[in-house]
Amino acid sequence: MKREIFLGIDTSNYTTSIAAINKYGHRLFDIRIPLEVKKGKRGLRQQEAVFQHIKNLGEIAGKIESFYGNISAVASSVSPRNVEGSYMPVFEVSKNTGMLIASICGADFVETSHQRGHVRAALYSNNLISSQFIGIHISGGTTEFIEYEWNRYFIKEKIVGQTLDISLGQVIDRIGVEMDFLFPAGSMMEKYLDKIESTGFEKEFKYKANYNSRGINLSGLETYLSELYKNTGNKALVIYTAFENASRLLAEASRDICHKQSIPDVLFCGGVASNKYIQNSLRNKLVEYGINTYFCAPNDCTDNAFGVALIAKDHFEERI
Repeated sequence: MKREIFLGIDTSNYTTSIAAINKYGHRLFDIRIPLEVKKGKRGLRQQEAVFQHIKNLGEIAGKIESFYGNISAVASSVSPRNVEGSYMPVFEVSKNTGMLIASICGADFVETSHQRGHVRAALYSNNLISSQFIGIHISGGTTEFIEYEWNRYFIKEKIVGQTLDISLGQVIDRIGVEMDFLFPAGSMMEKYLDKIESTGFEKEFKYKANYNSRGINLSGLETYLSELYKNTGNKALVIYTAFENASRLLAEASRDICHKQSIPDVLFCGGVASNKYIQNSLRNKLVEYGINTYFCAPNDCTDNAFGVALIAKDHFEERI
């Protein structure tokens, strides 16, 4: 039997993901199980997340049994980012599960990073982007600007900008939990703002996020939003202020980095990139700077193994 199936596994801080694709990149299945975070909590300890991942993978193991004899390559996220020293215990689950499945199937095993999986998933729905671009990963874990060169597989990957303290996703989630939204809070905050008449908020808006050529500082923004909520109790105003800060910050940083690197294309991915308010605001701002803006498909902005499965396929095609 000809082996034409590629498997991806990703066990991030908050989602157990496994996906299989065929030789055309079409999904055979794409399973994502969010980890449970108790109300009022701002996250999970690593040991708690590892336990949930093991439990979740055990429950979905039967999903891939019928594919074993036809799997050509298995890719796993083994680290958060593709840099030396990047490590989290949760990724040991995807790494060891992937190695085991590959060994049983006689398939190739490919190591990749969680961040690369996000970027690869975004590339799938943006095939018109140039081979050189700035990938902007905005999530609960990182806010990074990375120069990529890509042609069927990653050729170059260099960090050209990043936060110096916490990420945009952390700012949004932390203030969201403070306002009694469930973690992760971004999507619920967006829905809440959609229901509220926000006209006039721009008159009360004060830009707070701190960006300069050395990097991005966001802890001050978190403090500012927390104080704004304590002083006003106005959830919609706080959410608007958070999202507008995010879009202005990302636009300013993208402008400076793209001009410095002489690269006109930016690709946004990661959970925060699915936010429609931030997307629309960024498009409006970046078009004025002459920057071509691309976003990951909304469904693939969240943590997933689809991009990881595509990397398994890329590995196979590069090898042959």
